[in-house]
Amino acid sequence: MITVVDPAARTDWDEKILSLPGSSFFHTSMWSDVLKESYRYRPVYFTEIEDGDIKSVLPVMGVESFITGKRGVSLPFSDYCEPLVGDRAGFNALLNAALEFGKREGWKYFEIRGGSRFMNGEDHSGSFLGHEIDL
Repeated sequence: MITVVDPAARTDWDEKILSLPGSSFFHTSMWSDVLKESYRYRPVYFTEIEDGDIKSVLPVMGVESFITGKRGVSLPFSDYCEPLVGDRAGFNALLNAALEFGKREGWKYFEIRGGSRFMNGEDHSGSFLGHEIDL
């Protein structure tokens, strides 16, 4: 099951996340805290957890601006932030959870910086070429 997690809510987030293949500083609670405290972004990390262990994650920040409106960004101020997931089916589950959440939250679009290896040939009712999906 995929749930929305704020990394600051889990004391073991960094330990668990840094044990996953492909993880980086941008996946840590420290980076999430910087974005939350500096820019007032809202961490909404789409996370699959089994038996207390993090299996996959798509890190996203809810961003609200009077210029651009409400949107989801994975991940602001990081040129590239690969979702931590093993296969296309897992990626699609995370992405669909993010898109559904974004629709409920009134995001105008969702911006993703990473995951292109899973998006080739896929159409999720939006354009991936610009890494932006209109909601």
